[in-house]
Amino acid sequence: AAQKTAETAQATAEKAAADAKTAQTKAEEEAAAAKTAQANAEKAQAAAETALANADKDTAAKVAAAQAAQKTAETAQATAEKAAADAKTAQTKAEEDAAAAKTAQADAEKAQAAAEEAQKEAVEAQSAAEALAKQAEAEKEAAEKKAAEEKAAADQNAAEKVIEKINAIGKVHKTNSSENAIIAARSAYDTLTDDQKALVSNYDILTKSESDYDALPQTGMSGFHKVFAGLAALMGIAGFGLVKKSRKEDDDE
Repeated sequence: AAQKTAETAQATAEKAAADAKTAQTKAEEEAAAAKTAQANAEKAQAAAETALANADKDTAAKVAAAQAAQKTAETAQATAEKAAADAKTAQTKAEEDAAAAKTAQADAEKAQAAAEEAQKEAVEAQSAAEALAKQAEAEKEAAEKKAAEEKAAADQNAAEKVIEKINAIGKVHKTNSSENAIIAARSAYDTLTDDQKALVSNYDILTKSESDYDALPQTGMSGFHKVFAGLAALMGIAGFGLVKKSRKEDDDE
């Protein structure tokens, strides 16, 4: 918008300058005409004076001619004075137009300078915006990387705890301690997320321990076994044979 204003001001300045030049030319022409009229008036005046000087030698007709010449001279003088006044008016107008042109030129230069300053500020603002966007992107990437690292550490920590529980099972016996260790390891494993489960490097030991426990001969179901069997049945634990106790052995207890 500032650039458009500058261009409009420049066009106005150029038009004002052209008008001033035209007015100057007209003033000069009118001044020349006034000068010519003045010369003609002076000639007529001279002729009139000559005619009046010789009036006593001429006839009445010559006197009349001299008087007519005098009148013509007076008319030419008035014309010359009017032409001079018009020339002065034209000169004044030309000077005013020139001043207006100068003012318009100054305004155009100011508008141009304002447009350039606005352009400079726009470039600086764009650069600042790009820098902020770049910084924000870097911060976002850093935050995402940190979150990923923290998640990986948390997943690894959770997996390590389950690995420890699985390792704690040891050799499988048909005892409460083996059973409790297997149950604790399985429960801990099942609470993990898929990503965390993938980090449990000894999961095969857990499944083998469960299979080995199921394969051992039944020695009777304790009260604890009964409670766990009920819970396991409600929870739908499959592939874990702790609930497969002999009804007869239960009755014997």
